[in-house]
Amino acid sequence: MTETTLTELHALRSAQRDAADPARVRLELEGEIDLPATLRLQADVDELLEAGVRDFVLDLSDVTFLDSTGLSFLLNVRRRSLAVDGSMAVAAVSPAVFRLLLISGVHRLLLTPEMIEEGMSGGAVTEQPAPV
Repeated sequence: MTETTLTELHALRSAQRDAADPARVRLELEGEIDLPATLRLQADVDELLEAGVRDFVLDLSDVTFLDSTGLSFLLNVRRRSLAVDGSMAVAAVSPAVFRLLLISGVHRLLLTPEMIEEGMSGGAVTEQPAPV
């Protein structure tokens, strides 16, 4: 994967476009994903979709806070990628994000069964092979 670091954007540490499949990108998010962050992140997703990206893999392992707008952002990325015959997968989540996904019921849409089991056992939810 080739890497483009987007340091000017809050919450987005990097975007790595797959050299073998330019329609696939891995977004590594960090810090707080709240309203200001989601507005900037959504603009980036819009640009990526316009550039032909269809498949998104999100690494949330370094996200420390996720509010309802952040949750909405995740669901929106999933909805928009599916609308262009793409996919969205979560590769890893922090314990704080896992709890929110579990409480909201969204874990069933965004996490693999292995990730759910790992999170329920109290461990950190580490990176799993992401379905695309």
